[in-house]
Amino acid sequence: SNKIFKSPMLALDRNELSLVLLEHLTRLEPAENSSIELHFNTALEDMNLDDNTISVTKASNGSLVPPKALEKLTFDYLIGADGSQSIVRRILTAQDIISSTATRIPIDALSLRIPRTSSDGDFYEVQDGQYNGWMLQGGVGALALPLSESECSGAINFPQDNNPFQNMTSPDDVLEFFERRAPNTLAKLVSRQEAINLLERPISRLYSVRCDQIHVEDKILLVGDAAHATSNTLGQGANSALQDVQLFFRALSQTSNDNWDLALTTYSQARLPCLRAVRELSEFAFPQSPKMMKEFLFRSKIRNMLPPWLGPLVVGHDAMQLLADTDLSYSRVHRKTRRWIARVKKANLKHAAQQTSNE
Repeated sequence: SNKIFKSPMLALDRNELSLVLLEHLTRLEPAENSSIELHFNTALEDMNLDDNTISVTKASNGSLVPPKALEKLTFDYLIGADGSQSIVRRILTAQDIISSTATRIPIDALSLRIPRTSSDGDFYEVQDGQYNGWMLQGGVGALALPLSESECSGAINFPQDNNPFQNMTSPDDVLEFFERRAPNTLAKLVSRQEAINLLERPISRLYSVRCDQIHVEDKILLVGDAAHATSNTLGQGANSALQDVQLFFRALSQTSNDNWDLALTTYSQARLPCLRAVRELSEFAFPQSPKMMKEFLFRSKIRNMLPPWLGPLVVGHDAMQLLADTDLSYSRVHRKTRRWIARVKKANLKHAAQQTSNE
């Protein structure tokens, strides 16, 4: 399937973004009067909010020193941006300071890099305002977005612990897989080198993180996947994490004398409903049952054929379209698509129950 957006799509490679941010930090660190200190190979072990301390272990010759060699550090403010398996969140939960869960989503993923057009020119080039999606049978699907003038970045999603390439031993097996499942599209785009990469690339395991609160007093803030990890189907992980930072510092700038207590309270009250909304949107915007997937594709086709103002009136709004083409909050996008989300949620749960009973 092919979806067309009015606005240009920007795909970010998380590893490359991390390297850019790290390079920026390392340039700042040696500066005179800089308050930035970088500590690599350091693991958080515990925290004490009574005296604002954290306990860490540091690596020695590539391995962590024994737990008895804990080092205590003090903090004024602590921001947990340590991913879906956040140690900060786990410690806060274990100490009954917050309530949170991290549930494995029954979908795994492999990152995918392909050119925007095939070498023989037969495959239609992916345009700036488009993404391509392919259903590859057996619950396997792929998505791709433009990353540069010549390259697309995307992912192959598949049922949990059911990597379609796990029993393959050579790139020829991978290329044959695409020849069988997508002969006129992906088979023309996946190179031999990418086939090798798919055999070697680590699998991303996806988690749904739920927190009843995302800050503690005026000391601790959880952001990004540490606070609200969810499915990758809408590609909102990095977007929502960057938005967390933007919105918090906007709230902080609107206080007098950098009042973190007021800023954290204001930010959390406004942000929590949006985080619940993006989780629902990400997990239930796309159906898993074949019957509803046919309806989804039909709705997308009709929507693309009609003028932008008429499509939503005839077949309803599309969550990804709204996220790409408007600046609506996650909460407002959820409200506009709530009927579809409710139907997909019900159908997906029923489909998952049927799949479990068949096993």
